[in-house]
Amino acid sequence: MNPPPPNRRSVAGIPKELLATAPRKWMPNAIGVRVRVIDPKWIEEWHLEQEAIAAWEALIAERQQDIRSHIERVADIIAGRSEGVVTPFERTIAELDAIMRRRGITSDELFGPSRKRAIVEARADCYAFLQKKGWSLPRIGRMFRKDHTTILNGIQRRRETTNAA
Repeated sequence: MNPPPPNRRSVAGIPKELLATAPRKWMPNAIGVRVRVIDPKWIEEWHLEQEAIAAWEALIAERQQDIRSHIERVADIIAGRSEGVVTPFERTIAELDAIMRRRGITSDELFGPSRKRAIVEARADCYAFLQKKGWSLPRIGRMFRKDHTTILNGIQRRRETTNAA
């Protein structure tokens, strides 16, 4: 059997569970007999999707690194270790960093997908803090890569636990 053309993608890397449900198509093989194979368009789309996900994750990592560098720069200015002007956004980020340090979590945990109670509560504190600073729910959501309704729910749950205590 002839190898596939170089521009054609293979099923390598696609999970078996996904391959089992992949759409099939009747196509001629190397000797002209029609056989049922996984649709090549579907394979191509899957690979393109994975590339897009990888690019998005790289962008998120870059954004988190930018935030970390802002935090370090502002902390140095506030502590008097360097000179410069602190923008309102940078001061806000530094205050978020103080919330994280007080709660004992990292920025990776704060902006990550974890659903551990301590991290969720720290996120809710950050949501409420940003809302008090005048940030809109969609803007907070963009920062944390969450829907604005998730932000609203976190703020409401924080109020409930604060009122109950």
